[in-house]
Amino acid sequence: MSFHVINPKRERVVLSHAFRMWHTSQLRKYDMDLLCMGSALLNGFIIPAHQTQFTISHRCNTYCIDRAMPSTGIYLDSVAPHMHSTGRKMVVRHVRHNRELEHILEHPYMDYDHTVNIKFKRPVHILPGDIISIECTYETSGRNWTTMASIYKKNEMCFATFYYYPYVRDVPSACLNRLSYEALLNISGLQELEGYEQNYQNMIIRRPVQYNNTLLPDYIRAKKDWMSAEEIQNIILNSDNRMECYIVPRTDVQTSLEADYGSLLMGLWKESYCAKLQTTWKDQKCSLILYLVSDRNRNSSKHEDLINDILSVSQILLNSAKFLHILICRLICLSKRLGLFSNNWLTSLKVTACTVIVIPFSFLM
Repeated sequence: MSFHVINPKRERVVLSHAFRMWHTSQLRKYDMDLLCMGSALLNGFIIPAHQTQFTISHRCNTYCIDRAMPSTGIYLDSVAPHMHSTGRKMVVRHVRHNRELEHILEHPYMDYDHTVNIKFKRPVHILPGDIISIECTYETSGRNWTTMASIYKKNEMCFATFYYYPYVRDVPSACLNRLSYEALLNISGLQELEGYEQNYQNMIIRRPVQYNNTLLPDYIRAKKDWMSAEEIQNIILNSDNRMECYIVPRTDVQTSLEADYGSLLMGLWKESYCAKLQTTWKDQKCSLILYLVSDRNRNSSKHEDLINDILSVSQILLNSAKFLHILICRLICLSKRLGLFSNNWLTSLKVTACTVIVIPFSFLM
């Protein structure tokens, strides 16, 4: 379970929740798990102001889930659609062998204040090779500013969280799309950005020179001369956008490694990374990149080789989650001894073209 409270005035809030839970010794045939699809909260999309109907689409296909899915597939039991206050409609499409099947979901009346979990009349069978498309429609006719993808209430989200069975150990917890670097430049009218791998909140404009050192969100909120809404929608839909698969490690040491859904995404919204370390992972087709996250003003370049040596020596054991846990703990100790980071830093592990793992260090300290 994960929830957050919107309290901009920092008033004293007393939470009052009640839960009813059951347990049984007669286990059901299948375990369930969650699979979230939609827009990444990192450069996910941009919605101009004064739009009566603005639709974006995010696809999840074989790239993300096929490697772990059994040949018999999985079954979707229910879905929790999630958008914010400008969200009006969500449609979930299902494509198999280039033929569109019956819509998985048509939810024409989104209400941010009344979120629901919708149980399907019959389970939806998903097979390897299927494509699932999450289509979200927004209305920003009452807004004078540009809306971006993020968890904050004034921005937007496009999430469909499915409950599926049978539980499959290595099926990703989330399959999300984000704008490619080229698409982001195309839509914004910019020439060069710094920090694409981070959240848009920390991205800095480098070119054109008149916007040098300007934060991307400041530029986007102030921008009025957008291309047409249709052009932006076409770029989001047709560009070679980036698909990211988020995996929560499920191992014998999951009390230390497993991040809950909220923490998994929160790891992408912190301050700029100050060290980027890379080593070969698994079958040489992927690279493991370790981001050490801290405030922007710190510089750890002189220590990068030292920490990178630790990763290089350990790369043969990187498939062991238990060893990965030990390695991360040692990196924490080393970083503290070198005085590189404060206690609230965390690490983002990104496996290029394979998976993304975000581990908040509150679990490990």
